[in-house]
Amino acid sequence: MNTLQFDSVPDRRHTNSLKWDKYPGKDILPLWVADMDFKSPPEVIDAAVAASKFGNFGYSKCPPSLVEAVIERCNKLYNWQIEPNWIVWLPGMVCALNVCCRALEKDNPKVFTQTPIYPPFLTAPGNFELSSERIPMKLEGDRFTFDFETIENLDTKPGDLFMLCHPHNPVGTAFKKQELIRLSKWITENNLYICSDEIHCDLILDPASQHFPIASLSQELASRCITLMAPSKTFTFQALVVLLLSYRIRSYGLNLKKHSRALCLIRLLWDSCLRRKHTGVVNLGGLNCWLTYEKTETWLTQKLVQYLIFALFARKPPIFYGL
Repeated sequence: MNTLQFDSVPDRRHTNSLKWDKYPGKDILPLWVADMDFKSPPEVIDAAVAASKFGNFGYSKCPPSLVEAVIERCNKLYNWQIEPNWIVWLPGMVCALNVCCRALEKDNPKVFTQTPIYPPFLTAPGNFELSSERIPMKLEGDRFTFDFETIENLDTKPGDLFMLCHPHNPVGTAFKKQELIRLSKWITENNLYICSDEIHCDLILDPASQHFPIASLSQELASRCITLMAPSKTFTFQALVVLLLSYRIRSYGLNLKKHSRALCLIRLLWDSCLRRKHTGVVNLGGLNCWLTYEKTETWLTQKLVQYLIFALFARKPPIFYGL
């Protein structure tokens, strides 16, 4: 297996890199943001060059081939059957977290999340004057996981929101199926909603671990779950991000007897944003998403092998290229 393409990385200093130019002139290794330094797959680079030569970057829409690729991938990797009209396209994770909170603001729910956590989880509720509660994760041996004793005794009301990061950023936990089933049971029994950030699902290194989309575990949980996924962290095109928001809704008719009001509100809110041209699918982002899902499995396998090599030498920081 050829991993030579991962043996060097471009020097991103002095390129207006958010990661590398945060501390200009200082000898600091910037590990504060999940922004990989490896080059994107050759297929993505070639497509970006071709699109640039075309010379027009006007508004675009999601191609049917991308929807088909997402549906096929979810079925192949996770045995998770989703439908085209469950998918909404967004320009990034931070936007998605805020949209979910905004959709619920009129009901004034409380938002629960585990800590430590990716900072936008903590700021999104306050942007819409929602109260929030932080639940410290529990360290069991050398692994962080849910503190179920605390979670199952929380003071909740129907309609509250649990924001999950799965796999977890920054502690790196890939949650086990039984842990997710227990959390799902608590969510449904208490009539809560859950927003699950699963953007790192392709980057599980432990061969004994597997990613389980939490919405795939039961139809009852899926009816109150918003799943967020994207290939951008895996394939290195964060600045051309396109993210899919998936939830179980079968029509635009928005039958409130069949579907949760909050999920219908999210659909209405996002459609409204698109109509007002607040945002949409970035042309190159959509193209790159399709390419990575259809054409770059070998590249991803090689990258994961390289990450495992890095892990073997974790006590020798100079070889940590590309993280």
